Amino acid sequence: MDRSRAVLHARLAVGLLVALLIVACGPAAPIGPLRFSLDYATGSIPPPYNYRYTIDVVFDEEGAQVVYELEYLHRDKMSEEELRELGYSTRDDIRWRGAFDEEVAERWRDTARNGGLTGSAEPAPGADSMLVRVSDGGEAFRAGVPLDRRPWQDIAREVDRAARQELDHERPAP
Repeated sequence: MDRSRAVLHARLAVGLLVALLIVACGPAAPIGPLRFSLDYATGSIPPPYNYRYTIDVVFDEEGAQVVYELEYLHRDKMSEEELRELGYSTRDDIRWRGAFDEEVAERWRDTARNGGLTGSAEPAPGADSMLVRVSDGGEAFRAGVPLDRRPWQDIAREVDRAARQELDHERPAP
């Protein structure tokens, strides 16, 4: 009886010690800036409309630093004349670095922190795909397909608009 009581007290003590450590230490502090990466691809649609883009965002004390790359795919299968007739060119790809102020960054932080993601999933054959990776200090802590694409699409539109405006780059005809 004394032995079982001692074991029970030891288990309770260990449990209390673990709970105390969790409360005292709290959640792990971030080891670097919050960042996210958004990758999108249109899926199986014909050129010149097939494209993919990547948006990399790092948050800092001034706002959000962005790297944006948009690439139109499979245009090598079309002549320059065909592209021009459709309102496109061979120079529609975009490579851009820019910054957004703290007001915009705060909205994006909220999406990065609270935007629900599923586990990684393969898109259906031919379907478009969107993958988001959110990390803190380089250590990935969430990655997957957005449960709701709208906030991520809003970010992509905002980035694309800013890049095109700064680069004086017209949007290709749909």
